[in-house]
Amino acid sequence: MTLAGEAVREGIARAAEASEGAEIFLVRIVRGMTADLERSDYREGYPIATTALETSAQSEVLAAATRTAFQKWESEIKRGLERFGMTAEEADLLRPSCSARSKARCCRRGPTAAPRRYTAPSRR
Repeated sequence: MTLAGEAVREGIARAAEASEGAEIFLVRIVRGMTADLERSDYREGYPIATTALETSAQSEVLAAATRTAFQKWESEIKRGLERFGMTAEEADLLRPSCSARSKARCCRRGPTAAPRRYTAPSRR
């Protein structure tokens, strides 16, 4: 679990390093995850999300590991967005309303939490 989470976090960090702006950074993350799914012919997903959905109610150890992985991913995305000039508060607006501390609980309920809307500041 920890190794898989770290691999995804490293991929997010590489996407930030290779991008010229926030929009490209976010697209690289989505395309990278999509490519991983396509390479496996959609048979292999992200084990952390699956583990959170299937086991968090039964195992606090696994629930804690999945929360930690999600927190690291969110922190890496936030760091990347800040790298491209977004303030910490603006980057926080992009996070889903389901906090990292309660991800496993939210995952058990299903994907009902809608992401917050973000309007990019005008660049003058």
